Amino acid sequence: TCPLLVITKNLVSSSEILELLWITTLIGMLFQGELSVCLLDFSFGSIFFNPEDIIELLSIYILFRATRKLAINRVVIDHSSPITTCNACDGQGVTVKTVRMGPMVQQMQSTCPQCHGQGKTFKTKKSKEIIEIHIEKGMKSGQKIPFRGMADESSPDVEPGDLIIILKQKENDDSGFTRKGNDLFVRKPITLVEALTGYTTVITHLDGRKLIVRSKPGDIIKPIDLTSEKHYLKCVKGEGMPTHGNPFLCGNMFLILDIVFPESLTPDACEILKEILPPPSEAPIITDEMEETYEHHELVDMDPRESAAATAEYDHSGEAYDEDDEGGAMPGGRRVQCAQQ
Repeated sequence: TCPLLVITKNLVSSSEILELLWITTLIGMLFQGELSVCLLDFSFGSIFFNPEDIIELLSIYILFRATRKLAINRVVIDHSSPITTCNACDGQGVTVKTVRMGPMVQQMQSTCPQCHGQGKTFKTKKSKEIIEIHIEKGMKSGQKIPFRGMADESSPDVEPGDLIIILKQKENDDSGFTRKGNDLFVRKPITLVEALTGYTTVITHLDGRKLIVRSKPGDIIKPIDLTSEKHYLKCVKGEGMPTHGNPFLCGNMFLILDIVFPESLTPDACEILKEILPPPSEAPIITDEMEETYEHHELVDMDPRESAAATAEYDHSGEAYDEDDEGGAMPGGRRVQCAQQ
């Protein structure tokens, strides 16, 4: 009699299938007759659907704490239409095809093309739903908020996956604040007089509170090195973003002070400032001889971008000069020297 080889496996790859078919071929050669191979349960196990991700761009206002409503479109099963057993596969979700290869007969199993492996036929429809996203204090970009069972419905026998909202802070918003970790940064212009004598400003916080911020009397603003740039910074302690999971622990708020200098000063004002302010620490002494022999130049205002644009037309001629100059150099950067007489 013809032996029947039954193979049951939930998760298989294409390489495993080829290996199993090769084994059955060897068995057929041993029996020297027809070998009936029945591959069962190659439906790749239970059906799981990945959660559906939605990236929601949020302003820093909302990340401080808010509830946001979001409209979503999802596919759901139309229960007003009947759910019937698939006639093509008799509800099995797979079809079996018999293939004869010489003395061997193989029965190959594949997913039913009519019900796509569901075993049932049904109709779906689109549904528009409104969900509420509860933003906890201090949440950051990249954090996820799951909504259980709110993904598309793919089968009446399979629970739908989760809808996952991924928070992402907007690059530019109208709050005026920049967030780094739990610290907030806000730019504030002040005059030169305020920088030297003190200043007062009012800041509207993300939650609507009005903060009156004053500098200490006699406190002079000094630049602080941040990476490759220097900034004039002052700190308001404890007024940054709340920590997620511990809203009573907050970061700090930093004021980036942009000093606005006067357009010009009268000679009398300059003399008064010289009397009030300390003298330059390294002021050079210019003698009469230096006045006569040294070159004289005056500083002017100029945008470096305008300077670069004005000299751009000379770039090609400069490159040609450099190439000619390099032609007289030996490998390794050594220049050709004249022979000694």
